[in-house]
Amino acid sequence: MKKILCFFLFLILINTTLTLAKSEDITLTLNQKEYYFKIGAPAIIPLETENTYTKNISGQLTSTLTQSTNQPGISQSSTSSNSIPMMITTGKNQIQLNFGTSSQPTTLDISLSFQYFEQESKAVNLDNLKIHIIQDDPKNQNKQNKQSSSSQSQASQQQKQLQQQMKQIQNQQQQTSQKLTNSQSHQDSSALKKQLEAQNQQLQAQKKLMKKTLEQNKRIQQEHKKMLDKGYKLSNMEMNPDKNNSGNFKMSYKKENGDKAQISGRINKNKIENLQTNSEEEKQQALKKLQENKDFQKIQKKLSKEKFSPTKTSVKKINNKTQIKIQYTNEKNQTATTTATIKNQTIENVKLEKENSSNTNYLTIIIIILILIATGFIIYKRYQKKKELQNIQTPTPTKPKPYNYKLVSRKLLTKSKKLFQEKKYKDAYESASQAIRIFLSYSNGLKKETTSDEIIRHLKTKNIKTSKLKNTLDTCSMVEFAKYSPNKSDFNKIISFAETLIK
Repeated sequence: MKKILCFFLFLILINTTLTLAKSEDITLTLNQKEYYFKIGAPAIIPLETENTYTKNISGQLTSTLTQSTNQPGISQSSTSSNSIPMMITTGKNQIQLNFGTSSQPTTLDISLSFQYFEQESKAVNLDNLKIHIIQDDPKNQNKQNKQSSSSQSQASQQQKQLQQQMKQIQNQQQQTSQKLTNSQSHQDSSALKKQLEAQNQQLQAQKKLMKKTLEQNKRIQQEHKKMLDKGYKLSNMEMNPDKNNSGNFKMSYKKENGDKAQISGRINKNKIENLQTNSEEEKQQALKKLQENKDFQKIQKKLSKEKFSPTKTSVKKINNKTQIKIQYTNEKNQTATTTATIKNQTIENVKLEKENSSNTNYLTIIIIILILIATGFIIYKRYQKKKELQNIQTPTPTKPKPYNYKLVSRKLLTKSKKLFQEKKYKDAYESASQAIRIFLSYSNGLKKETTSDEIIRHLKTKNIKTSKLKNTLDTCSMVEFAKYSPNKSDFNKIISFAETLIK
C-alpha cells in the first residue's frame, strides 16, 4: 500500500512538472493570411505576441520576402531576407510590422521566424503570409483568417528550413527562366531599361529638391552652424525621398579627433519634422545634468546595491527635448532600463523599469513540488525493506576552468567575419566590438565585460592612447544602431585592428 502511495505521488510530481514546462511558451498570431493595401499606402500588419515565460524573451525576428511584380511588358521576382533583434515582453502584446510602400501593383510572399534560446534553441514560424498592393480600394478584400504558431525546438525546424531553402532555389530558377524569356524579347528589355532610367532620373530630381529645401531651411542652417562652431565638419548627406518633396534625411559630421555627430529628420511637403541632433557634447551635457538629479541618484544607488552595471547609453535630441535611455544588466542576466527627458534645461520623467525576477504562482508551484518530493522521500525511507548502500564516497568537485578571454575574443572575431560574408552586417560589427571589449576588459584586470565608454576611461587613467580604439568602437556602434552604412573597407580595418590587438 505504501509503495502504491509513493508511485502516485511520483506521478503527480511528473504531471505538475510537465504542466509547468508547457506553460512557458512564445505564441505569434496574425488575424489574416492575406492582406490588401492600396498603392502608396504603408503595408503595416499587427503581429500579436503572447509570452507565458516569467521574463522578457530576447531573440531575432527574421523575415523572408519574395516580391513579384507583374505589369504590361514587365514581370519580375526577387527574394530577400532580413533579421532584426526583438524582445517579446511577458503577457499579451502587439507589434506593428511595417513592410513599406509600393508605387506599383506588387505581391509579397512572406515567412516570419522568431528564434531565441531558452535552455535550448527554439523558433516560432509563420509561413504563407501574403501582402497584395493593388490599385482598387482594399477594404472589401481583407477578410479575417487567423493563423498562430508557438515555440518549437530548432531540431524540429530542420525539415521546414529545408523546404524553405528548396522554395528559394525554385524561386531563383524561376527568376533565371524569366531572365531568359526576357532576353528573347528585345522590345520588353528596352521598355524595362527606359522605365528604370526614368525612375532613376525622378529619384535624382527628388534628392536635388530635398537638398535645396534643406539648404534654405533656417532651422537646418542654425543646427548646421552649431555643429561647425563645435569643430565638426560635414562628412556625408543621405536623402531617401518618398514623393512630393517628402522623405527622410541624415547629415553626418566628424571631428579630426574622431568624434561624430549628426542631424536627421524628415521633410514633409517642404517642412522639417522630427528634427533630431546628436553630438558627443550634447550627450555629455545631458548625462552630466542627469547625474545631478536626485531621483536618478536614488535609482543609481538602488541599482548599484543589486549589482547592476550599465551596458548601453542612448541620448537623442528631438526638437526641444532630449531623451536619455540607459540599459543595465547584472550577474543573473536580469535587465533594467532608466529613462529621462530634458526639457527647457529641466530633468523630467525619470523612470526605472526592471525585469520581473520572481513570480508568485511560479514559486507556489515550486513549493508544492518540494513538499511532494519531501513527503515521498520520507515514506520511502520509512517503509523500504532493502538497506541503503553505505560509505558512498562523494566525488571531489572539480575546480572551474579559468575564463579564457583570448580564446573567446578570437572566436568572436571568426564569427564576425563569417556574419559579414553572410551579409548580416549589424551582427558582424556587434561581434567585432564585443571581441575587442572582452579582450581589453580582462587583459586590464577588470574581469568583466564592460561598455566602450568604461574601457576607454579606464585606459586613459593608464595614459594609453585611445583615439583609434574609440573610432573603431564608435563605428561598430553606429552600424548597430543603423546610423552608418557598413562597407567592406571599414570592416577590414576593424578586423585588422582587432587581430593585431588580440594576439
